[in-house]
Amino acid sequence: CRSENGVDRWNSILNAGTAQVMISALNNRVNKNSLRRLELFDSNLGTQQSAELINSLNQCNNLVRLCLGGNHIGLLGCQALGRLLSNINSQLYTLHLEYADINDECIRVFANVMASFNRLKSLSLSGNGDITPNGWETLARVLSHPNSLEALYMSESSLEHRGAAAFATALVNNATLK
Repeated sequence: CRSENGVDRWNSILNAGTAQVMISALNNRVNKNSLRRLELFDSNLGTQQSAELINSLNQCNNLVRLCLGGNHIGLLGCQALGRLLSNINSQLYTLHLEYADINDECIRVFANVMASFNRLKSLSLSGNGDITPNGWETLARVLSHPNSLEALYMSESSLEHRGAAAFATALVNNATLK
């Protein structure tokens, strides 16, 4: 791990042992508020490891950017992300979850959080082929109400006509997406 301008980066493939060491280091970090960005692209994190890692970030109140693309986040990780985003002290504004095994159940978790906690400004869900038009419709319904999301990335997705129509309707009333 190296820290550079408040960015902690682990750029290697993690096995179960090294992932657990990293999670332990985050849990035992003396100054939890110094962590501002964490980028773990393609680090081979499984669903359970992802959830444990995300849970270890709950006291990192100055975390503004979390990039977990290419890992296996799944429902457990999404539920942990829901708790992190719901934390009243959370400053998390940017969340990258490209190619992260996100599905409709995960979208429901995010939709519930986004309906109540409006801090998230950028969300990347590109390459999550398990999100069906039903999932995209769920997210679109949330975006039709006032929220803070300014950027939504969803390339290489299965939006289809029904999902696209839901977003078209939602964007009529959305003033924040740019």
